[in-house]
Amino acid sequence: MPILGPVSVEEATVSDVARAVKPVWLEHPETARKTLVLLGQFFNWAMAGEEFRKNKANPVNWKLIALINGKARQQGGHRGAVDWQQIPDLFAVLHQRKGTAARALMYAILTNVRIENAIGLRWGAVDFEKGVVRYLASEMKVKSNGDFTACLSAQTVQLLKAQAEENEVFGRNGGGYVFPSGTKKGAHITNAFLEQTMKRICMEQRLVDRQETKRAGAPVYPTPHGTARASFLTWVVDNKKDKAAAELNLHHKLKTKIEDAYDRADYMEDRRRLTQEWADFCFSKIQH
Repeated sequence: MPILGPVSVEEATVSDVARAVKPVWLEHPETARKTLVLLGQFFNWAMAGEEFRKNKANPVNWKLIALINGKARQQGGHRGAVDWQQIPDLFAVLHQRKGTAARALMYAILTNVRIENAIGLRWGAVDFEKGVVRYLASEMKVKSNGDFTACLSAQTVQLLKAQAEENEVFGRNGGGYVFPSGTKKGAHITNAFLEQTMKRICMEQRLVDRQETKRAGAPVYPTPHGTARASFLTWVVDNKKDKAAAELNLHHKLKTKIEDAYDRADYMEDRRRLTQEWADFCFSKIQH
């Protein structure tokens, strides 16, 4: 809706799909891309067994859509991130706000996981006794890198326990999500809500990605993803921390076989140490 809504699945054409994504084609190419991926999957399903679409031509034809709508704007640059020197300032604000969105953002930044892994976290994956969170390879963006174990700092453990208490008070334990939606029962908080929360805080605190703002010629506000990962890695590099441990904390694969073998042997302690150092820095402006 409103463009594809009245069009029958059988009669939908490339032109129909092109018109549907045209409003976001030039200015928001990533949104258009995600929409086309979902539409393509839908039409593949509709054609399976000829149940809903006997026409075997999938109307999501990327090349033809590009010809119809024109060349999409190249986004360039990277996702905005908070300068690592300002991370303690961000945490001071998040700590004051509390709430599910604030804690989800803090969790993502403290553990350096992608936002999808933060908002989709379930209590069954959290092991307080061992201080880790376990993710299956199927839950990770780069599945070929295998299962992932995120280390929990002392501050992250406290944060998760505070969230558990809040979930209990408000009766939000449906679905087993650590960061449940406040409006939809049995669902987790959304990426969009975290993006909005982050942008609102950054606008209020005048936190911008200075490098990307200079490149774009306009304010580029930090994103949860960029801050959780790029800010952390920049902090590691600038402060000469353990780069290999940092790469593993980001669920990246180490470059050499020797490093890979070392990872399997005993890199967990190095990762734990780095995670705690990062948390101590993040909380450095919060009085305990």
